[in-house]
Amino acid sequence: MPLTDRDLDPILTATLAGHAPLVAAWTRDEPGSWGALAGQAILATRRALGRGLTDAERRVVWQRLWDRLVLLRATAGTDEATGVPIPSPDDREERG
Repeated sequence: MPLTDRDLDPILTATLAGHAPLVAAWTRDEPGSWGALAGQAILATRRALGRGLTDAERRVVWQRLWDRLVLLRATAGTDEATGVPIPSPDDREERG
């Protein structure tokens, strides 16, 4: 069964909120920050699904993570002091 945004949104939200310093490092283009975040997202997704991921599923996780990070950079900036969680695209639509 393919991964959906509904599957990934809570996983990615928790991953990004739990790794706010890495998110801040990514926004500053620090070396290694993308790889560390991508790895954490894969580990969290594997734990949530209770199984390993296919190559295609890993690419979906990476793409959705990248999309969320780019959205943060474009719309919200980074609050390094508080590590405010990144809103999901659904959250942004609900707030209008």
